[in-house]
Amino acid sequence: MPSIISELEEAGFKIPDFRNSNLSLMKEFADGRGRHLKSGKKRAILVIDGLGYDTLEKAAKSDGKLSDFIERNTLEKASTIFPSFTPSVIISLNSGKHVSEHGIIGDFFSKDYGTMINPFRLSWMPSEEEIKGLAPMLMPRPALLEKIRSNGGFVYLMRDQVLEKELRSDFCRSVRYVPHTGNEDLFVGMEALLKKGDFDFIYAYTDALDHFSHRYSKSGNETVRLVSRLFRDIMGLEEKLRKSDTELFIFSDHGQIVADSRLKTNVWWNDELMRFLEMPAFGNGRSFSMKIADGKEKGFEDYFERKYSKKAVLFDTDELIKAGIFGSKRVSEFARYNLADKTGIALGNNTFSFNDYNRSKGKATNPRMSENKGTHGGMSPEEMEIPILKIG
Repeated sequence: MPSIISELEEAGFKIPDFRNSNLSLMKEFADGRGRHLKSGKKRAILVIDGLGYDTLEKAAKSDGKLSDFIERNTLEKASTIFPSFTPSVIISLNSGKHVSEHGIIGDFFSKDYGTMINPFRLSWMPSEEEIKGLAPMLMPRPALLEKIRSNGGFVYLMRDQVLEKELRSDFCRSVRYVPHTGNEDLFVGMEALLKKGDFDFIYAYTDALDHFSHRYSKSGNETVRLVSRLFRDIMGLEEKLRKSDTELFIFSDHGQIVADSRLKTNVWWNDELMRFLEMPAFGNGRSFSMKIADGKEKGFEDYFERKYSKKAVLFDTDELIKAGIFGSKRVSEFARYNLADKTGIALGNNTFSFNDYNRSKGKATNPRMSENKGTHGGMSPEEMEIPILKIG
């Protein structure tokens, strides 16, 4: 599929590199071997939600101590998967499945529930009832985490609001977990574990940087200060990591772009586009799926080209699947339905919002979300390029 790859690259998109990615790194941890790993070492990972490679690089250029810290450790540029959207990526990192296998691209339609579902309202791990077939199973088993856990000494440090949902899962019922309320609480927990040493593998996650990047943009002074504070805390772990014979890997689920309200396109419920679709578009604001009504593909393509082609590129989803953009070319039935017929990928810093009737009347407005100055989910280098920083 060289033509579709060329078309994506010509549009300024960054093709996911699954051989050098956060997902391939997680598979190394599960296998217990790989080019990043030293034998005989304990391991810890810190997933910093929203930390793009460019964000870390920019911070290091303005912070001598951070620059020195990176210099004496090992930094490489890696890739996330597509869509560069938190549920899509984290579900893959937990399960080892590609997006083409689990099908969570953002908001999605569930035939079992008969409605559109926002994945942020769900646990990204199945419950015991789902695994036993007593309830519809939307999320795959966290097979990679289960494999890491089976090797012993696994500790799960998770943001309390995320963990509250995950505690419904079968996985978290049998795992040693430590909830935290934010970065300071997280590093207190990590320091205590490193000092005690009663672990083989630490999985830690923080979402504070992602929230700040959404709220203030990754270039905002508030976010820049947070990056500096975050890495000062990480630097404070260096000696403890050495004493406990632990390697720490820092990576992320995606980067971000700076959002511009002037580049936000609201597609309302009564837009002519809807005449060509079987259901509303779904996915996320930077990449979205559309199911075309029978016999209306030509009219849909003409309309999209006329109205939206300067803001997003339209692709046949089958071509993206065959090119491996969603990972494995073996697509599950669930995923194939959610990937739909056409995929729109936003150009530059454009974003899309598909609004139903209630939102158009102001009944479902989220004022905080409407003020967002950063976002992700697309295929720009800023969103797709992430760091892997190895310490120790």
